[in-house]
Amino acid sequence: MSTQFYFPNKSNNQPMIKQLHEEIILDKVASLFNNMEYLTQSEFHAVTELCSLPRYMNLALFRALQDQPSDCITLEQFEENWTILTTEYDYNDIDSLIYYILKKPEFNCITPDDFLPVLEDIVLNHPALQFLENNITFQERYIETVICRIFYDAHCPTGKLSLKQFHKSDFASVLRSLDPSIDLYAIHNIFSYKQFYVLYCKLWALDTDHDLALTEADLNNYNMGTLTGLTIERIMENGRIMAFTDTPRVLVTEIDSQAPYLTYFDFIWFFLSEIDKSTPLAIEYWFRCLDVDGDEVLSAYELFKFWQDQDTKQNFFGGPQTEGSIQFEDIIRQMNDLIQPRIPGQFSLKDLKKNGYLAERFFDTFINYDRFQVHEAHQEGSVREQKCFEQEEEDCISDPVILRDDLGFPVLCNWTDYADIEYNRIISEENYVNSLEDEQEDEGINLKPIEYDEEEEEEEEEEEEEICHSSDDGLSDSLSVTSTNSFRSEIQTPDLHEVPESSEQEEESSYHSKTNYYENTYLHQSIN
Repeated sequence: MSTQFYFPNKSNNQPMIKQLHEEIILDKVASLFNNMEYLTQSEFHAVTELCSLPRYMNLALFRALQDQPSDCITLEQFEENWTILTTEYDYNDIDSLIYYILKKPEFNCITPDDFLPVLEDIVLNHPALQFLENNITFQERYIETVICRIFYDAHCPTGKLSLKQFHKSDFASVLRSLDPSIDLYAIHNIFSYKQFYVLYCKLWALDTDHDLALTEADLNNYNMGTLTGLTIERIMENGRIMAFTDTPRVLVTEIDSQAPYLTYFDFIWFFLSEIDKSTPLAIEYWFRCLDVDGDEVLSAYELFKFWQDQDTKQNFFGGPQTEGSIQFEDIIRQMNDLIQPRIPGQFSLKDLKKNGYLAERFFDTFINYDRFQVHEAHQEGSVREQKCFEQEEEDCISDPVILRDDLGFPVLCNWTDYADIEYNRIISEENYVNSLEDEQEDEGINLKPIEYDEEEEEEEEEEEEEICHSSDDGLSDSLSVTSTNSFRSEIQTPDLHEVPESSEQEEESSYHSKTNYYENTYLHQSIN
């Protein structure tokens, strides 16, 4: 049992306590060198542990103590630079030490690239990621995903992370819990390989030319066109995240070099905000997209513009109500009752942040048609909030609250539950396709792509164009199309993972009626 010293005026003695603590560390580190001229990075783990730092802060500390990049550190270098590193940190707040080690000396905040040593250490040394050793692309994507999620959890779109925001992100405690024995497939935090894989596969399915940039046409295919047209325009205009605006784009052609686009970082920000709109940052994200005139108030006039596309869809598909389509006047009255804004018909960010679940219903009403249908099937309040309350009453808090559509896909849930479901589905589909290909190879079926004659292909395209022109409105029932985001395109994902085959098998769905609407509408618009 350690001796507890009494200090009558603790605040005045903090510098003395800190100095004593630093002297103890320096003495212990000196004993580790044990007449050795220097320590290499692999030998430096003991020093990192002595400094009460997480295992995967080793590389970051090793580099922070060097004046120039080198493969080793001397005791003199450690003593000199350790004193500089610990000048500002609070002795009672060990997490602040991590912050000051990561931060560049000339900056007063942490920027995205400051996390690179930590992520590099994890990717190169964690046993669960050893299978990525020869795949630099996936290592880079994993690192980018984790860094982007750090800033998302810290509510820091500017890319300038203060000490207060660093604490808010909970990065230090999550990093502290990470050790070589942790299975990155089983955890549910920013280092989860499952969650990274879902994010990257979702981008891959939309990014048809695989340039790590989404155009407006790409985003139109998100969930087979569930987002309203004006919403997509606003996402393209306001979806760039300041923290990552310097991310270069790999251009496939020079024609679209000036067109707006979303980078992989921007897509992560969008996707996390889309899956769970009840979080504070998601509410801010969608409020900015809907606030067309930028006056920090969502007026009925602005909301009507977004509602028009929803109204078109409900007239085509048929909404949850059978006695006629829902009118905008009814929607506004419903939103006033739910949100209770200070001024009826004018919704501020403060009004929407009062209840995240109700804000989710508010945004889905004007943004996402599939989710709007689920909300409308439950007339009062938020269905997610009701389900959570019911679980608390039945002492089933550990059970996830997941609302699915008619096809079994998750529609309303939090990000963690969604990622688990989608990961299992993606793996099941990949296993299904791989088994089909194996069967075809065993049966001697030629799997090489068919070579088409260019002249015949041009003649077929001209015939198809004539058929499209012959249609009155581009929505002819005789047109048979398949979705650009169909079953096949969903499963053509970057296959790089090491997990046992999932026992769950998802049935293939055609989405015929919905696909007809969006595909033919797209053809009609392009013809006009």
